[in-house]
Amino acid sequence: MTTVARHLTARQWRIVILVAALTAIAVLAAWGDRWRTTWWKARVEAAERRGDYAAALAALDRLPGGAGRTWLERGRLLRRSGDLLAADRCFTAALEAGHEPTLVNRERLLAEAQCGDITDVEDQVLALVRAGGSDALADECYAAMAEGYVNAFRFADAARCLEFWQAWRKDDPQLHLIRGRLEERLGHAGLAFEAYREGLRLAPQRNDLRLAVARLELDAARLDVAAEILRAVRRARPDDGSAVLGLAQCRLRQGDVAGGTTLIHEALSLDLRPEDAAVALTELAQLALEDGEAQRSVALARGAVALDPRNERCLLGLAAGLVREGDAAGTAAAQSRARALADGRRRLSSTLMTLGTRPDDADLRADAGEILIEQGFGPAGMRWLETAVQVDPRHQRARRLLADGYSGVGDEARAAEHRRWIEAGPAPGAEAAP
Repeated sequence: MTTVARHLTARQWRIVILVAALTAIAVLAAWGDRWRTTWWKARVEAAERRGDYAAALAALDRLPGGAGRTWLERGRLLRRSGDLLAADRCFTAALEAGHEPTLVNRERLLAEAQCGDITDVEDQVLALVRAGGSDALADECYAAMAEGYVNAFRFADAARCLEFWQAWRKDDPQLHLIRGRLEERLGHAGLAFEAYREGLRLAPQRNDLRLAVARLELDAARLDVAAEILRAVRRARPDDGSAVLGLAQCRLRQGDVAGGTTLIHEALSLDLRPEDAAVALTELAQLALEDGEAQRSVALARGAVALDPRNERCLLGLAAGLVREGDAAGTAAAQSRARALADGRRRLSSTLMTLGTRPDDADLRADAGEILIEQGFGPAGMRWLETAVQVDPRHQRARRLLADGYSGVGDEARAAEHRRWIEAGPAPGAEAAP
């Protein structure tokens, strides 16, 4: 080697050094991309495990290779976070970018189940579980089905799905999150709290579970405990508007009006779900009313009701402002709507509990559908009405409600189909529905 080196000219040495440098750069670039990919994939997975989908999406943006490689994963994360419209746009982009159609269609199937349109797809999702894929896929299937059943107000089916899931994989924090949501829908705050706490024991850094626990602590007036949890979420996710809103409510209930008001305005400047933004506006409406600003209070409360027309507190806040303005008719209308919502929730809970013991009762299924439509859950109500006519094809009330519902969304062909059943009349010996 020394002999060879002795005979190389200076120019030849420069060429050797240049080639060696270029080779080293190429190797470092190749391994650098691999290292960065491994690093950021690990960050995505860690953020997803703790339920921090915003952080997972941010880490996904740092993967080498551009957005075209990540459309499918981006859509999956958005689906899991509940942003189904944005997820579907990503799935469309994934197909255009050349992702495997089978994988994209599988994600769309899970999204359809998750949003509550589960009746037509539950057999396909179950087939995915039975096909013996990965544990991660089975987890996602169970999660999508359980959430879909909850969103469709099929609480008995949701409970059964969670039981199957828990028997197989009881240490999944997502299972306990969905169980908590189910118990809340059923009005079982204590059981919901237990479910969220168990999930948090398994995954102490999951922000969605921490927020759920903090909300129940706030409802129970354990303000110091709620505030401590919310501060931890805020440190982890400074841009989380729901954590800031929760802290604002703690401050207001502790008598710190100035601090609470500042935090509400901060929350409204961040990313908030419409339901949370409605709560924020209702808090501001109450503060305006206390300051004697009835007109401003009414304007804020109207904004809250527009964002979440099913929130009784928003309606009662509007009624309080209208009373101060002397609008008797408006006050009565807002109070009546709030009472109807509360009554509807009670009737729905009773109906669904009875259905658990009488699943083939078409009248109860029609009752559930009618109540849900009255409450503003039109798609879920229509699905319940469809199950009523599956049990009893000549159920007159369900057919009338279905005809009206489809006509209301411009689907006259399906409306006409139900009207033909109405014209045929009830089954012989059946009493005409009122």
